[in-house]
Amino acid sequence: MSLFTELRKPSQLGYFWIIPLIFVILFDGWFLHKSYQDVRQQEAWVTHSNIVIDELDALMSSAKDAETGMRGFMLTNNEDYLEPYQRGRSEIWVHFNRAVELTRDNPYQNSLIKSLESIVRHRIDLLERNVENIRKNREQLRAQGFLSTRDGRIAMETLREAVDNIKKEELRILGDRAEKTRQSEVYFRLTVVLTTFISLVIVMFAFAQSRRYQMRIGREAEIETRRAWKRSRVADVAQLLASDLNLVKSARAVIDYFTNVFHVQSANLYMVEQGALRLKAGVSAAPAQIGMEENLASDAFRRGGVTIISDVPPNYLPISSSVGEAPPRYLIFVPIRFQNKNIGLLELATFQKPEEDIHELLSEIGETIGVGLNASQSKEHLQLLLEKTQQQAEELQAQQEELRTNNEELEEQTRVLENQQHVLNLRNEELNNARIEVEQRSTALEQAGRYKSDFLAKMSHELRTPLNSLLILATLLMENREGNLTEKQRDFARSIHSAGNDLLDLINDILDLSKIEAQKLVLRPENFTLQSLTEQKRITFRHLAAARHLQYDVILNPALAGKTLYTDRQRLEQILRNFLSNAIKFTEKGSVTLRVDPGPLPGEISFSVEDTGIGIPKAKKDLIFEAFVQADDSVSRRFGGTGLGLTISRELSGLLGGRIQVTSEEGKGSTFTLFLPERLPVQAPVTENFPAAPPPAGAPTVAFQPRGIPELAEKPDVKLDEAKQRELQKLLASLDPSRKTILIVEDDATFRHSVAEAVRTYGFEAIEADDGEVALAILNTHTPSAILLDIKLPGISGMGLLEMIKQMPHLRHLPIHMISALEYQQNALRLGAMGYLGKPVTIDKVRAALDRIEGLLSKKVKNLLVVEDDERQRQAISLLVSGDDINIRAAATGKETLDFMRNDAFDCIILDLNLPDMNGFELLERLSQMNISLPPIVIYTGKDLSREEADHLRKYSESIIIKGAKSPERLLDEVNLFLHRVEALLPADKQRMLHQLRSQEKVFEGKSVLLVDDDLRNVFALTNALEERGLKVRAARDGIEALERLEENGEPDVILMDIMMPRMDGFETMRQIRQMERFRRIPIIALTAKAMKEDHEKCIEAGANDYLPKPINLLNLTSVLKVWLTPKGGFPL
Repeated sequence: MSLFTELRKPSQLGYFWIIPLIFVILFDGWFLHKSYQDVRQQEAWVTHSNIVIDELDALMSSAKDAETGMRGFMLTNNEDYLEPYQRGRSEIWVHFNRAVELTRDNPYQNSLIKSLESIVRHRIDLLERNVENIRKNREQLRAQGFLSTRDGRIAMETLREAVDNIKKEELRILGDRAEKTRQSEVYFRLTVVLTTFISLVIVMFAFAQSRRYQMRIGREAEIETRRAWKRSRVADVAQLLASDLNLVKSARAVIDYFTNVFHVQSANLYMVEQGALRLKAGVSAAPAQIGMEENLASDAFRRGGVTIISDVPPNYLPISSSVGEAPPRYLIFVPIRFQNKNIGLLELATFQKPEEDIHELLSEIGETIGVGLNASQSKEHLQLLLEKTQQQAEELQAQQEELRTNNEELEEQTRVLENQQHVLNLRNEELNNARIEVEQRSTALEQAGRYKSDFLAKMSHELRTPLNSLLILATLLMENREGNLTEKQRDFARSIHSAGNDLLDLINDILDLSKIEAQKLVLRPENFTLQSLTEQKRITFRHLAAARHLQYDVILNPALAGKTLYTDRQRLEQILRNFLSNAIKFTEKGSVTLRVDPGPLPGEISFSVEDTGIGIPKAKKDLIFEAFVQADDSVSRRFGGTGLGLTISRELSGLLGGRIQVTSEEGKGSTFTLFLPERLPVQAPVTENFPAAPPPAGAPTVAFQPRGIPELAEKPDVKLDEAKQRELQKLLASLDPSRKTILIVEDDATFRHSVAEAVRTYGFEAIEADDGEVALAILNTHTPSAILLDIKLPGISGMGLLEMIKQMPHLRHLPIHMISALEYQQNALRLGAMGYLGKPVTIDKVRAALDRIEGLLSKKVKNLLVVEDDERQRQAISLLVSGDDINIRAAATGKETLDFMRNDAFDCIILDLNLPDMNGFELLERLSQMNISLPPIVIYTGKDLSREEADHLRKYSESIIIKGAKSPERLLDEVNLFLHRVEALLPADKQRMLHQLRSQEKVFEGKSVLLVDDDLRNVFALTNALEERGLKVRAARDGIEALERLEENGEPDVILMDIMMPRMDGFETMRQIRQMERFRRIPIIALTAKAMKEDHEKCIEAGANDYLPKPINLLNLTSVLKVWLTPKGGFPL
């Protein structure tokens, strides 16, 4: 608040006018004092001038005395006359010095006085000489004395004249000072009159303001008195209710107070009880209870404020006395409030009109009454509790007496127990010794079991190696490339291959169990919703249940519809898959139900699988969870199986922090229940989500030259389990044929679902696949509009899948956008990918990729720029690649090319390096400097390129084609690849050209492979398979022998590296190869025992470019080899 605002307050306004009054008085006093000081100063200066004149007169008087004494001595020759002379001679200098001192403030006057010094000194000298001469020659010099007296007279007149001039100047100064004194007196009188007038005006105005201020103070005092009276009334009520009274007495005291102090004629007090207003005290007859229906009292109670009603109807309850009765004129309803809640109502009736400001007082009194009556109610409640407590205390005292008796009895029993405890201690020592012996045996058995589990966990390589050979040789027999096997023999080979896969599944179960027992199984938790899990189980098993004519239901508790779990989804699905598979297998008729409900413990989920099958005998309930044990283990049992499913489920549930419960009745069915916490316990063996490893130091990262990609003779044979195959068929059948689809191939479920949601926002239907095998199964029956493909996948890698898709004429036109953390961008673009996103990927980058895909799909006519200086070559190229879906523009020079690129957008460029105005290298450099996005560039030239030139071209182009016999076909193939043209829509002659180009696997011709594997069966099988495809194979049994082969035979085109080998394993071998400068760029494909993420990461870190899991799928191996086998230097020689 500002000062002016403060001064405007009534309590401060009267003091405001004192300030100018004080200011005027202080100014008047200061001016009077100053005027007085001026007068005193002028008086002092007048006195000063008079003193100066007096001193000058004294100086002349002293000069006269000296001269008179000298004359007396000259006339009388009496020494007594020299006494005035001596006195005058000394005093004259005293007066002279005083005059000089007094006129120091006036330099001019001071200089005049100082000029007297020489005159006075001359006069004194004359007097002294005369006195001396008289003393020496009194008679003779008498006449001369008269002459000397004449000189003295002249000197005396000169002195007198000088002193008169000085006196005149001093008198002039004195006159000026007197005039100033007079003026100061005039100013002084005027000032006194003016300040007196101003003071009177201020005093009069201040008096008026003070009068007004006093009146305001009076009004404020009256208001404050009124407030004090109100506070006093509130305080009286508070003091009245502060007494230790019950509710009824307190209500009566309030009624009496209002009738005595406020002189109301009728008063009633109600309190809220059981939804109604009940009367607690009153003066006149009133109802004991008032309902909450519409009436004056209930309406005032609901409004909550003080209500005053005038003009009361005549038939209202009258106020009576011994002399008569009459209705009240005014009714007042005061709500009784406590903690902002109405707890009662005070009803007042009076003949007198209430004061206007009575509302505030009654409202405060109502709250005060509320506090007091609530306190009374609390006291009554506390009194009841106190009585109850006292009663309980009496009961407790009786119980203590009873306990005291019991304690005495217990002490007697304790003495008996101590004797028995001594006996038990002796027995416990014996039991403890026995327990130690049992623990030692248990430890020995556990260690033996651990040795067994460790042995099985390490047997992955040894078990898979012969199986790998079996599957490869069975595949070769199935292919029957030489055509010398009958169809029945090929069926035998298919049976061998199928049995091998079944054996592989059994080995996987055994190894899973072994890893669990060896504590080597690592969990990978993730966030996922229960709804997505149950929906997946619904789709996965409904076809299997339908095939057995069973009713299959999946019921998710509505309370868990949005619930998210954080656990290992793969292992949870494995447990549920075992439960559901067993339920369907052991149920011939009836139903199988999966229920998901909240568990009995907080933060727990219950998964129950109920069936109406054969049930489990009580004696077998505990045995079914043992390895290789079934409920019916007789030789004549009806159902097969290994008996490992429930064993693995039990162990996995323990790792996930859960437990399994079984209830069953033989012949009626079983219920298997898994109780699982919502979040994986911290102590569970969890692996971190490590970022993908970077490419090895020596891995080739340059762009490989595209070559003719052979066609697949038939669609790839993909083996999926029956339930998954049915799930895919159902998914594909549910697709809307009128809508475009995008296939998303990504093993990270969370990221895959996020991308799918983004795809749907663009109006596409999303199809999700978690590995390459599932993606191939989808592509066998459905052609999507585009594909989003990760490189690092379990099983077949993304690069291998890309290669296989580009081998299929009906699929190779599809836009494929790669997403991966591996740095293989140039390789992917060379193989025909339309774009590449490096992880980590944001959803904005995914949307940008979808924008590109949408733009490409919506663009019906593609723009192609042909840069060739030879006109016939331009026409030939245009004719070769022409079609209704291509708009071809031709440029003969580099300048024309730059102009085209500035003005138009092209989807692909065919570039010759020999141009008239600039070479192709310079043109590419200038294109890269333009602020545009360059399309794919195909280098089509007859120039022989050196390695340096080829390396330079790889910065700008994904494809380099040297003009030759097969170059037109390859050019057509490359342009179709980059423009995503549907090959089936091309003219028949061009389709034949492309078919002939891919009819042979020429990429393998003349290429050599170093196969490093310690198992001769694997070497035999792979050697035969690779040699049939035109590859030259050299073998090495371990890492040391592989290094020797490299030193002896030089650089192979590719290395196939097994991991588990004697002497030197595959990891160390790859590291040493990458440390050798000669072999840093050789592609290395690791053959891992099992396609787990940690195995992949170890392979990449050690120096591998790609990986394949055992047992080796020949189709996958062929595709991966095609990716990495490229002519040295990046183009055909």
